[in-house]
Amino acid sequence: MNTVIVPFYNEKETLRSLCSEIEKYTDLIICVNDGSDDGGELEIENLPKVILVSHTENLGKGMAINTGIMRAIRLKADKVVIIDADFQHDIKYIPAIFEMLDKTDFVLTNRRQRLRMIWPHRILSNWLTSLILSKKLGVKISDSQCGFRGYTGKTLKTIVPDEPGFEAETEMLIRAVKGGFNFATLDIPVLNRKSGKSKMQNWKTVKGFLNVIKKY
Repeated sequence: MNTVIVPFYNEKETLRSLCSEIEKYTDLIICVNDGSDDGGELEIENLPKVILVSHTENLGKGMAINTGIMRAIRLKADKVVIIDADFQHDIKYIPAIFEMLDKTDFVLTNRRQRLRMIWPHRILSNWLTSLILSKKLGVKISDSQCGFRGYTGKTLKTIVPDEPGFEAETEMLIRAVKGGFNFATLDIPVLNRKSGKSKMQNWKTVKGFLNVIKKY
């Protein structure tokens, strides 16, 4: 079963349209509401392929991913794509990720032309974290902060994150590579955010990243 996990926090303006589009490309969508207070979860309750799981408070993206993965494991998902809810990733690439998972254990994405599309501090933090990860793991990590990724069910069972924030994605990557899992990288375009603002606090995220690097 192909499954997409969508962690979200206060993304009411894009959530329903995003999930409606994703339904075209997957068997199931696990939406994890990380304590939103904008009522966005009400917009997707009646979508046929959506399973909605809600946290009573905002626990952080890592915990939302954790919750989504645990549900996917219980449902015996064969392939899982995790995507942000802000519509900054082109969901038409979901089938390509699922197809790549026939030949590899997990898939990372690399946002093309991101130097022209995001703020300078985002460019710097992404460049720094990608460089450090590449050297630590001995493999080329092109875009360490992109939240659009795919995993086989077998891979996910061994890399369920413990970290609460955005650094959970780094934790999963480190554990997957060190666990001997193979990966491929898919180039994707960068899309402008349609509404709202990013929840990422860049230097807080870098600090969390460095703590994970020390831990693993």
